[in-house]
Amino acid sequence: MDIFTTVERLGRRSALNPPADVLSGVGRVVLRPRGVRAALQGRPVRHPLHPMLVQLPVGAWTCAGVLDAVPGTERAADILIGVGLLAAPAAAATGLADWSELDRPRARIGAVHALGNVVAVGLFAGSLALRRTGRRGAGRLLSYLGLGVVSAAGMIGGHLNAVTVPPAARDGAARTQAPG
Repeated sequence: MDIFTTVERLGRRSALNPPADVLSGVGRVVLRPRGVRAALQGRPVRHPLHPMLVQLPVGAWTCAGVLDAVPGTERAADILIGVGLLAAPAAAATGLADWSELDRPRARIGAVHALGNVVAVGLFAGSLALRRTGRRGAGRLLSYLGLGVVSAAGMIGGHLNAVTVPPAARDGAARTQAPG
């Protein structure tokens, strides 16, 4: 079975309705003010913001992982983990705005993507806390686990992007066809 089929099966799992419903409730509150949803989706610039904004946390965390393997770069790695944690809410808000317009099967897949990212943020926050208390080895372990989780979540998010036209790109955009 290929990855595409595996991810698509998530969309058929009704057990994912509760996390999707929680996200929906959050979305109703966060995206309620007039113009917020459109701005977070990138409609004013006619380009989705989420794929651009995820680069900062993921890039910072990836660079921290590289620096963790280089002696004498501990402080720089710690700073990059902090930068990623500071940038993650903006990426999450834009993702929530895009997610808010998905159909039910895609919303289930998006809920798994979001949950994976929440777990990754928790791992990176734990990593930073451990590093600050002198437990660098455990902190590095958590950040490497975080990289694995955020990579898997990113693959799921990339799948959604490949089979769904983001709201900001709908006007005149050609839908990417799923393989198969």
